[in-house]
Amino acid sequence: MASKRNIEMYQGEDRTITVTVYNSTGALQDLTDCDIRYEAATATPIVKDIDAGTITLGGSTGVFSFTITREDTSALTVSGTQRYDHECRIESASGAEAVVFRGKLILTEWVIDDMDEEAL
Repeated sequence: MASKRNIEMYQGEDRTITVTVYNSTGALQDLTDCDIRYEAATATPIVKDIDAGTITLGGSTGVFSFTITREDTSALTVSGTQRYDHECRIESASGAEAVVFRGKLILTEWVIDDMDEEAL
């Protein structure tokens, strides 16, 4: 079930990640009663968890999403482009765990760090 997935984004932007999960037979995985957790190994870890309400299930079986927000990345010290290990796991209601994806969160530092949001 695990795949390699890199997420590239600029520091300080919001990025919604949508994930589709398939079971071992290739059918969409039923995520009912599953615990889902995403974590990026940044200096202050970025953590998203279904129990905390930071991961939401999509309208169809096998789909969930989470958002890496401006607040998650803006305080990080990023020089040029930084790569952080990240991983997403699912634990079924029966306790079986599986890695959905792992790879790198690739953050590129922002050049303008004091943009007046009202001007946007």
